[in-house]
Amino acid sequence: MQRYFKTFMLTAMMLMATVATAFAGPQDFNLINNTGKSIFYLNVSPTEAKEWMPDILGSKVLLQGETAHVTFAPTPGKMWDLMAEFEDGSSIIWYELDLYAYGTITLNSDGTAYLE
Repeated sequence: MQRYFKTFMLTAMMLMATVATAFAGPQDFNLINNTGKSIFYLNVSPTEAKEWMPDILGSKVLLQGETAHVTFAPTPGKMWDLMAEFEDGSSIIWYELDLYAYGTITLNSDGTAYLE
């Protein structure tokens, strides 16, 4: 009985590790909020898309100065646009970011982004 329990637990742990990495992709990045405002919604879409993908923050709010690891399902295309929406309903869009080339993106209040 104990042998079966150990086998079950090992299998469950391997499955959880696989699921956790299944959505990770080379386009994932760390996002630093340097906008001066809290980001309530963050949308990421391929530059050529006509509509925004769903909000990727979910119920999380990214406060000024905070960093979040952004993970989303990969899509065709190399360049992405990001749109941050703030509590007052205003938003800033950053266009044509190569998410494959950079691991950290700092969004600034003047509409620029620092990529590293």
